[in-house]
Amino acid sequence: MRLKQTFWGYKIYTIMWWCLAPLLWLGMAWRARRGQRDWHILSAQRFGRYNQPWDGQAPVWLHAVSLGEVRAAAPLIRALIDQGERVLLTHMTPTGGDELCRMWQAEMNAGLVLQRWVPYDFLGAMQGLVQHYRPRLTILIEREVWPNLIRASRLAGIPVVLVSARFSEKSFKQAQMLDRFSAGLMRQTYATIDLVMAQTEDDANRLLAMSAPHVQVTGNLKFDVQLPALAIQEGIDWREKFKRPLIVIASTREGEDAQFIATIQSYAFKQANPINQDPHTPLPLYVIIPRHPQRFETAAQQLEAAKLRYGRWSVLKESIQTSSEVALSTLESIDVLLGDTMGEMPFFYAAAHVAIVCGSFEPHGGQNFIEACAAGAPTVVGPFTENFAQAADSAQAAGAIVQVNNPYEAIEWAHKWVSDEADRQRYCAAAQTWLQNHIGATQAMMKAMVELETQRALQLAAPH
Repeated sequence: MRLKQTFWGYKIYTIMWWCLAPLLWLGMAWRARRGQRDWHILSAQRFGRYNQPWDGQAPVWLHAVSLGEVRAAAPLIRALIDQGERVLLTHMTPTGGDELCRMWQAEMNAGLVLQRWVPYDFLGAMQGLVQHYRPRLTILIEREVWPNLIRASRLAGIPVVLVSARFSEKSFKQAQMLDRFSAGLMRQTYATIDLVMAQTEDDANRLLAMSAPHVQVTGNLKFDVQLPALAIQEGIDWREKFKRPLIVIASTREGEDAQFIATIQSYAFKQANPINQDPHTPLPLYVIIPRHPQRFETAAQQLEAAKLRYGRWSVLKESIQTSSEVALSTLESIDVLLGDTMGEMPFFYAAAHVAIVCGSFEPHGGQNFIEACAAGAPTVVGPFTENFAQAADSAQAAGAIVQVNNPYEAIEWAHKWVSDEADRQRYCAAAQTWLQNHIGATQAMMKAMVELETQRALQLAAPH
């Protein structure tokens, strides 16, 4: 009965993919046009076809779908490279690909890391990648459980590992619904993963309920991320030289820019009144950094509509770094700096007197606030932190972050910290202690994968 269910499950899933693929491609084309980015929608790589020869050495295949997962995977990728592995990295989005190039360009040039677009989840396309590169291990990051990706690996005898796995109640219900629709395919897919390493006990329990057979709790890779030392030092140097406090509003997503711009507008009006000005504290400079590059122009238009004085980091950056008087004068005169470049979040976090991490003021599930804490910025998040639920709860309990209900409260906290250095430093110290208590996921994952491979080697060597 199970074999028959699985057969029909894959049939249903394949039909669903063929029916929905044109809509997916249209959506990708719209995002490509909007963001002026090439998604390689119908490229050969998206269908598992490769012109580039491969030398035959079996890599470790690691799939990180987009920007957040690429950054989260960095400690594990470094550990694999240090262990002597070659790593095949696949991604779905242009931002993920750009981040891979930025972070691992030297390793790519040395042949240690190979970057490719992930194929669409058709069995033939996934088998094309597997047969061309013949990886010896497949590693998936956080939630990237795709039936045909896993099936192609299993058919080729490649073990599959899901690391830093997070599985919220919402994701669990969605997986159950898809499982019913696909005749039990999702449970069967989870059941064939060789090893699952979950972020929390709650994640582990939900994964077990979806039939994942081998589940461990090893923690969150994001705690092990090492921020680039040069960017951190440059940010600290800028903060010490710049006269105005910096309030960094980071990773804004749809619906959040307008709310923060309106709040800044009201504060700017209030601060323009001499009665409200503190002669000992300069007016802060707000830095708004949209999460995705296709929204840079939208944020700029909203700033213009609000009649706020603003500058673009992409225009001012080079002049500021060479200490241009014109650029420095511009920074002194504007209300908002628009962070319209990619890959510079560590610099801005290190420069920040306060970091407000968005994606959490609208129901998007939150963005990674751990990096802000690691860079030494006292951190505020919004009410929607489902993607980081355990981390947000433990950080609040440790006094490492503040969680508020809306942008107005976030800006209120930011101004409080700007004028109260002692309280600001207390939160920074608590955040560092909290971080130290949660590192070690990478080491635990590497150990578990070595044990898995040892067990498989013994099983293959045992007489049948």
